[in-house]
Amino acid sequence: MVRMGASNDWVALPATGFFISNSGMFVTSSHVLHDQDYEGMVVLLGDGRVLPVRAVLADDERYDVAILKAEGGPVSALSLEASGETGSRVAVMSHP
Repeated sequence: MVRMGASNDWVALPATGFFISNSGMFVTSSHVLHDQDYEGMVVLLGDGRVLPVRAVLADDERYDVAILKAEGGPVSALSLEASGETGSRVAVMSHP
């Protein structure tokens, strides 16, 4: 969320991500954390809930990945395949 100028109007700047735990940990791109105009971050769920982001748990600008924590769950986490080998190639499809 960004406050626009002196008007105090809030504007949403969408980004994509996915939950990796039912307790609210999620993965998104690191670059969404580093805009100086951001004043807060929330997660909008498909069921209409809006959850505040309370913590940055990990941030790697080099690989553009961040792990954050949203409060207000429970949420449905993405099930991850356990049989993949370390270093396997993955493909990600998303739409901001």
